[in-house]
Amino acid sequence: MSKADNERRAVVAWLERRLSKFRYSNNWSTKFNADVSGETDCSGATFCAYQSIGRTIGRMSYNQATNGINIATYNGGTAGSVAAFNKIKALLKPGDLIVYKLTYGLGAGKQYNHVDMWRGNDYALDHGGPGMGPTIRNVFNTWLLPRAAGWTVRRIITDTIEQTEIKELTMKYDYIVFETADG
Repeated sequence: MSKADNERRAVVAWLERRLSKFRYSNNWSTKFNADVSGETDCSGATFCAYQSIGRTIGRMSYNQATNGINIATYNGGTAGSVAAFNKIKALLKPGDLIVYKLTYGLGAGKQYNHVDMWRGNDYALDHGGPGMGPTIRNVFNTWLLPRAAGWTVRRIITDTIEQTEIKELTMKYDYIVFETADG
């Protein structure tokens, strides 16, 4: 197993060990130190998971939407969101961030305002609040994808992506943007 695979497993395991442990809170003084404060939100949970392996990512979902490399982006509105995600899910690896432009809340469909971490097999780790989190949710059986005007998948822990694979997928799904670490 590669170093990247081990790191991906570690960030997912960090969140899994904390299922339903944290109260929902967007308080900046506590959400980035969830193990001590006992509270966090979606971006705080993903931030803490990556900090656990010594990586620093943005603190808010809209910052995290620009971290790492872009695996896929969709901006076609709520009607096609689920179908578009279903077409690219085979590209995802555990630990990838799914950042949504939900049609409500901060930015209301125009700004990235929620983040999940891909776990694999159609599941993500999420702390969408209110209540205790994080939780494990089936991406296709939640309120998130159908209410997303857009989304982006970001890979923080990178490894080799074949250029030919990217070009083939770009031609097949012309509304999705693919890029590699070197552009």
